[in-house]
Amino acid sequence: MKQRINARTRVYEVMKLYPGTTDYLLELNICGCSLGEIPGKRSIELTLEDVARERNINLEKLLEELNRRI
Repeated sequence: MKQRINARTRVYEVMKLYPGTTDYLLELNICGCSLGEIPGKRSIELTLEDVARERNINLEKLLEELNRRI
């Protein structure tokens, strides 16, 4: 059984470990490569929680959809 994706999971980990989620993330303009807009954080450090907050995305719905795709 795969580990569930949670709010603290980093974007790059999701894309690397769960390729079935990539299309959905790209639809939301989340690619893990240009997410450095959050002061003090490099793109590789950004969690789903960080991105959801920054992009005004419903975190619970995001996690639900990502976990459905793994």
